[in-house]
Amino acid sequence: KVPPPSITLDAILPGSNPVAILKFGGESAVVSVGQEIWGVTVKKIDATSVSLVYENGEFTLKEN
Repeated sequence: KVPPPSITLDAILPGSNPVAILKFGGESAVVSVGQEIWGVTVKKIDATSVSLVYENGEFTLKEN
């Protein structure tokens, strides 16, 4: 089984079309629901977490 990529959650910007700032391998990206990046797809963004789907399942990043 392949572990999820080591993506980290930097921030969530809530609103009618919420976005999250993710970091991976020294890069940062602003993503929205449905977007695919670094081998994962953003499934859901809520006030404190981001759900991501990858080839072996799903994982959730929580805001610190």
